[in-house]
Amino acid sequence: MPAPSTFVESPAWEGIQGEWRRIYGSFQEGLSIEWHDFECATTLDWSRSFHPDSLEICINLAGCGTLRTSPSRTHVINPQTVAHYSVGSEGLAADRHAGQKHRFFTIEISRPWLQQAISGHEGHLNRETLTFLSGNLKPSQQTRSAPLDQRLKRTTEELLHPPIPEPVNSLWFRAKALEIVSHVLIDTTSELFCQRHKRVALDRVERVKQALARDLEHPPTLGELAKEVGCSSFYLSRIFSEQTGMTISRYLRNLRLEKAAELLRKGECNVTEAAFTVGYSSLSHFSKAFAEMFGSCPCVFPLQGKKN
Repeated sequence: MPAPSTFVESPAWEGIQGEWRRIYGSFQEGLSIEWHDFECATTLDWSRSFHPDSLEICINLAGCGTLRTSPSRTHVINPQTVAHYSVGSEGLAADRHAGQKHRFFTIEISRPWLQQAISGHEGHLNRETLTFLSGNLKPSQQTRSAPLDQRLKRTTEELLHPPIPEPVNSLWFRAKALEIVSHVLIDTTSELFCQRHKRVALDRVERVKQALARDLEHPPTLGELAKEVGCSSFYLSRIFSEQTGMTISRYLRNLRLEKAAELLRKGECNVTEAAFTVGYSSLSHFSKAFAEMFGSCPCVFPLQGKKN
């Protein structure tokens, strides 16, 4: 296999009935965006166009392509799908099917370009891309195709007809390449899981807050709260602290004191009644906690409120 510096792709497209066009960059620079629009009477050896030691994204609008990393591992890239694959030291067999109209984009990416482009965000990439970045790529890799969504369809239209002045084409194409990379190479399964995980955690924290507010005098225990929201006590304590910045016991204390302050401010209770209503059995403990939170003893709090 030729070295990347001597590899020439153009012979792979000789004899096609149609167009092969590089619309931005070159693989030697790290990034090449290419457009293909052709018919082939016989099966075309697509693998001849693959740059050694590269990762390629194919946005396939029409026609079918087949990738083969081994006799037993074959993957067909169907129309209206997007796929990515990497070319290892052993090459990657591929062809475009005979008798079909083929229309597709390829985004050809070198390892150094991708390393620089996603620096600091490696943890969000899918497993195949991480393997490519590691450099330990002896066998080539192929991935399952995904249906083209509306966002990528709009992107393909823009690639052929950039909506910007020609002097800034270079900046625009690089930005579009990064957009496609983030859309295709990010581990969306992991992202969706993380988003769901965060939503569930937030929901549990809100349910704990509601449960504590229901009965300040006799609040549920940590074990009872954990059972109510469906997780372990240890996990509940951790996510509550992460989401609120305080422990459950600290949150309960603040909730009780805020309610007591409200009762005193409205004149509905005296200090002793307010303390017992919100669950304090010791008046001295209540007074000390109240002073720490509001900066004054509960007995003078209503008077201060009237002055303010």
